[in-house]
Amino acid sequence: MRAGAMVSGVLVTGEVKRWQLDTESGQYVRISLTAPDATLNAHLQDANGKSIQDSASIGGTGGAALLAWITGAPQYQLELKMVGDYPRKCNFRLKVEELRPAQPGEDPGQFPALAAADLLRNAQKRMLAKNFREALPLLGEALEAARKLGDPRLEGQALYRIAMAHHYL
Repeated sequence: MRAGAMVSGVLVTGEVKRWQLDTESGQYVRISLTAPDATLNAHLQDANGKSIQDSASIGGTGGAALLAWITGAPQYQLELKMVGDYPRKCNFRLKVEELRPAQPGEDPGQFPALAAADLLRNAQKRMLAKNFREALPLLGEALEAARKLGDPRLEGQALYRIAMAHHYL
């Protein structure tokens, strides 16, 4: 993969797709992932197999996720797979949004959309553990952040999960 590269395709149950990203040390990388039809898991690791980021739960309601980090290794691998077995196949798209030299003091964790996505991810973990009351404050924060960003996909995900949490309470 390279800056500006976009990949779209279909993923079927049980299939794992992998991509390699070659970088130089000190690069800022931001990758967006979308999967409107199913729940996916994106896992990023360096060439030595060290886990960098894991974006569990992309999709189901026009789902989107962001991965962002500052490189310290020359090569990374991104793995994408479906969670569960319904639907049997789904469409996905990933794009290398940025691949550039990092600025001094830059922290990819401070990217607002990434912070909102982290709130959604943490809320989803609580929901999977059936801790719906604990998930609601995180979902409220994610909704507020999505509205400030003007991101309808993140807002939709937050609203959907708020409704699901209330449904299961």
